[in-house]
Amino acid sequence: MRRFNIPKIVRPLDLAAYAPELATEIGAASPPIQMWVNMPRRKQAEYSVLITQTNDLIKKLIEAVEKADVETARQLTEATNRVGTEIARWWSEAWSQGPEESRWTVDEVEDFARRCQAEDTALWDFIIQGCRALVREHRESARKN
Repeated sequence: MRRFNIPKIVRPLDLAAYAPELATEIGAASPPIQMWVNMPRRKQAEYSVLITQTNDLIKKLIEAVEKADVETARQLTEATNRVGTEIARWWSEAWSQGPEESRWTVDEVEDFARRCQAEDTALWDFIIQGCRALVREHRESARKN
């Protein structure tokens, strides 16, 4: 039986589409985010599960805070943080399939997400939506060919 090596395909996220200053600040020579666009569907499904878990935990956390249930709120906060780390691990893997210099650690993803939340929440949303769009575009172009 023949075995084919299917390479991991990555595409750069154009941060200049969000703000031209980002391309100038970071440098166009090495895009900081290289998205793995041909990941298996099960890998994509992992992300959906993590987001669902996060949304469920946040809903329960809000309820616990409204009821002034401090212990439950603490436990839910810890659980939410654990799922957040799993999400960062997922993005770390998705952004680390390209050249060595473009790879991200879990800590780098978490730090970057915190900085975006503190300084520019729209940037984080742009990155997440942009990366998901790169995957969709790859799948749609593969269907056309």
